[in-house]
Amino acid sequence: MDNYFHQIYPHNNLVEFSTLRLQAEDRTRQLIRLNNPSWQDVNLNEIYEYIRSEYNFPLDIVDKLKAKEIELEIQYTMRRESVYELYQMAKERNKKIIFVSDMYLPGTVIKDIVEKAGYCDYEKIYVSSEARLLKYTGDMFKYVTIDLEINPNSILHIGDNWESDKVMAEKAGWNAFFIAKTLDLLLNNLADKESGNSVKYFNEFRQEQWTSYEHNEYLGTRCMLATVANKLFDNPYISFNPDSDFNVDPYFVGYYALGMHTVGLCKWIVEDAVRKNYNTIHFLARDGYLPHKVYDVISKYYSNAPESNYLYVSRRSMLPYLLSSHNKYGLSSFVSIYSHTPRSILGLFSGVLKNDLKLENFEEKGVILSKNFSSEFEFKKYLDVLIKDGIDWEKTKKYNSNIKEYLSSVIKSNDATFDLGYSARLQTMMVNILGYPCNTYFVHTSKELSKIYSRRNDFEVKSFFELKPSVSGILREHLFAELGPSCIGYEEKSNNLIEPVFEDYYTNHINQLMIKTLQNAAIDFATDFMGCFKDHLSLINIKNHEVSLPLEMYIHSSKQSDRLLFMHSYSDDTVHSGKDKNSVLNWWNAETNKLRIQHLIPEMSEDHQAPPFYFLQYHSRILRIIFFTLFDRDTLKNKVKSRYLGKPLSYKVLSTSYRMLRGFKRMIFK
Repeated sequence: MDNYFHQIYPHNNLVEFSTLRLQAEDRTRQLIRLNNPSWQDVNLNEIYEYIRSEYNFPLDIVDKLKAKEIELEIQYTMRRESVYELYQMAKERNKKIIFVSDMYLPGTVIKDIVEKAGYCDYEKIYVSSEARLLKYTGDMFKYVTIDLEINPNSILHIGDNWESDKVMAEKAGWNAFFIAKTLDLLLNNLADKESGNSVKYFNEFRQEQWTSYEHNEYLGTRCMLATVANKLFDNPYISFNPDSDFNVDPYFVGYYALGMHTVGLCKWIVEDAVRKNYNTIHFLARDGYLPHKVYDVISKYYSNAPESNYLYVSRRSMLPYLLSSHNKYGLSSFVSIYSHTPRSILGLFSGVLKNDLKLENFEEKGVILSKNFSSEFEFKKYLDVLIKDGIDWEKTKKYNSNIKEYLSSVIKSNDATFDLGYSARLQTMMVNILGYPCNTYFVHTSKELSKIYSRRNDFEVKSFFELKPSVSGILREHLFAELGPSCIGYEEKSNNLIEPVFEDYYTNHINQLMIKTLQNAAIDFATDFMGCFKDHLSLINIKNHEVSLPLEMYIHSSKQSDRLLFMHSYSDDTVHSGKDKNSVLNWWNAETNKLRIQHLIPEMSEDHQAPPFYFLQYHSRILRIIFFTLFDRDTLKNKVKSRYLGKPLSYKVLSTSYRMLRGFKRMIFK
């Protein structure tokens, strides 16, 4: 309304119409009660007449503003599906249906709203602005009873205001059924209804003690929370796990926490990219997978939005470039050297090693291939040996030519890239290979390196977060990433095109189902939010950190029961960690435990510490054994060891039987 007011009446560009409108309604109510003590409510015409007379606005401007308010009320009033089901059930049972509303809008507008929502078969609409009586006082219920000439006990009233729709209806002799507001459920405002505390960061979180916090003032946050509430709590009687804030539900986490964050992120990207007139945004695999999907949902609602592309680039695929660019010692910045051995580093360069490579040459020079590096000096000494005795420079030259051809065929001079972060080393390598600048978007940076590298190489890094979250890394990457193999190199195909080469990938079906549910839920949120607010996107302002609070709450302060969604999730970052299977849940808990020790986040209370597999506690032993046999044999073996520790004979029989069955299985499925 404020934007429309300034479009049609630009003379008062420092006046916010929304403030005048609220004040006018309050003042009109006061005047009405003075002049007509029996009237309990006002109507829209009276409110706008007060605005015209009090502020001396032209009549045509006032009429346009009133019409716009009605238009927006109709546009943004949505049907609640669970209530519509009750309406359909009442129709099927031949019940008479009436609508009773405390509302300043005229009955004709309420009629348009309910019929737009599909409520077309009803007897009558009662509105307080016309009856001049309120449900809140109880007088509207008495009026309806008299008007219908009906026994009040034969009426069932359904509403979402406890005082007006439940208490006062029952006082008037009606039967009443309370349907809680979706937003009250999301915000955990009802004392007798468990709905988790996923919004606690909106009340507790502060970036700094000296910053004010006004999330209720921002339209974007309110619109996103309303979209979440209407989706997840449409049915107010859904079962909610009392030991959880996110209902131990990947769809809940994905739609709400991941959805709000990713939509905020991609809205920020597309709006900045439109201003800068980029041609294409390249989302780097694999961490750019979900942002790419959400960007495609959002960008179609913006004229002149850049195209999008999913680009197969990884740290590992770029490593050979370091060897030939006088940056060989920069390799220690790309890998966690203490997690690697000389043998595992050889694996990272398998595509450019000499065909006649002899490991004995390394051992003769004092390299212990299976021993983890213990110092930077040891690692650099090994690199000298690797470059001299292990690297085939013709292969390296051809490989780096392939990289350049692949990147330059896709990334043009007026394009930009997206990556989660962090230091911009990878982006620096890409810019150097391309020979021209390519700006990039990050979720967040790490220390000052991104600014140093971008300044040194003449490209720009824009970060969604100004501050680095306390917990980042593999969990955040796991939420965003594609469930598929990583790009490990580039090769020329028979058609003379350079195409990416992928590592072997083994599907973890449990994790795949969970992550797909999370990511699809985030895409659903983007679709719902954009579909609802597409006509007014330019007016929906957001604070980047604010729309990310639910996700940061989940990452930093979630209960253990909610984290167990990642019980079977593993990171396969062999470049950084040197391992191809790192437990996401173990890493996550370790990171937050460090923060608790440093008193950077609150201690986890007992109710946060739900034991693993708590959902099995009420099932029989045979079902628990079947579960662990199918999904977590390591836990099963540990439980058996603990149980039969003092019974060596029984343990021997069980372990022998297990090995026999395992051998039989392997023989069948070999």
